Amino acid sequence: MERLALAAMVATVLVTGEADSQWVYQNSHTSLHIWSVDFASPSKGWAVYADTVLATSDGGQTWLKSFFGRKASLAGVQFISTQLGWVTGGSDSGALIARTTDGGTTWTDVSPGIGRWINSVFFRTARHGWGFGDAKSSVQLKCGQPVLRDAFCKPGDARPMPRAGSGAKVVINNACETVDEWTYNPGYGQFMTTLRFESGKLVAITYGDRVN
Repeated sequence: MERLALAAMVATVLVTGEADSQWVYQNSHTSLHIWSVDFASPSKGWAVYADTVLATSDGGQTWLKSFFGRKASLAGVQFISTQLGWVTGGSDSGALIARTTDGGTTWTDVSPGIGRWINSVFFRTARHGWGFGDAKSSVQLKCGQPVLRDAFCKPGDARPMPRAGSGAKVVINNACETVDEWTYNPGYGQFMTTLRFESGKLVAITYGDRVN
């Protein structure tokens, strides 16, 4: 069974081997919150906090600290190979996305130039990715058709409206808000990924089982 790792928001890293074994605390070398973790293979993984990237090459047994190289607050990390990855967050100049092609040794700023903060991005390939707020059409153009689609109605908010010819008010229920969920299979070793759209905009990304 592959070794998996989890980073919690209490500066604690835990690892497990077999699916039914216990989680074991690991030294993260910080008392600050760890915001995100990602593994590109059973051995190589990364975690981020403040302006720092942590890296492991032994499945989370040990973690090495490397400073990001600029003043920033890092919130997300994703690697699609042991060399190619991204970190997200914010800095004094606004929303931040940085890219590495050497496993995190060096980083190149590829920020979009808009907004103040980016929690995370998701890249399906080296060239195709998206961030929260993307439209369905943009995601489909970049990443193609999902393997599964679901759609349902989320009730809108009720609001009082004045009744014509009197001071009384009646409660009008807004039309329902359409919610779409698209599931993608990113390929062997990656996790099934479900994108949630509300009113046509990407609002959440959730991960399912690893693809075998």
